[in-house]
Amino acid sequence: MDIFKGQELLVFCERFKTDDDCRSYLAELVFSDGCKCKKCEYTKCQIRKNHTRTCNKCSHTQSVTSNTLFHKVKFGLRKAFFICFEMATTTKGRSAIHCCAVWNNGEYRWIIYAQSKRSNETERQ
Repeated sequence: MDIFKGQELLVFCERFKTDDDCRSYLAELVFSDGCKCKKCEYTKCQIRKNHTRTCNKCSHTQSVTSNTLFHKVKFGLRKAFFICFEMATTTKGRSAIHCCAVWNNGEYRWIIYAQSKRSNETERQ
């Protein structure tokens, strides 16, 4: 997540105080080109309180986390953002076990996936 590079921890903490702040940020990214239903491709939708979008035609609801790194995360979105921040801003890589110990989290699979995705993106550049 290149958006986190060069940021200070205090600025990051101020920007992402709650899970809702994280959802709002993801909504800006995911729906930056407008809303288009993944099911029927209709372009008009309703915005819900939790930043999801519901298609006006087929009523399909699209979450801001779907098709992102944060899809099906079993812990708080803010915690996931902080893990990504740490991985993006640390000069030396963090192991999945270290992240789980620091963040008191047993979701090893998600962190390993995040790290592998980050390393694959770095290799492509």
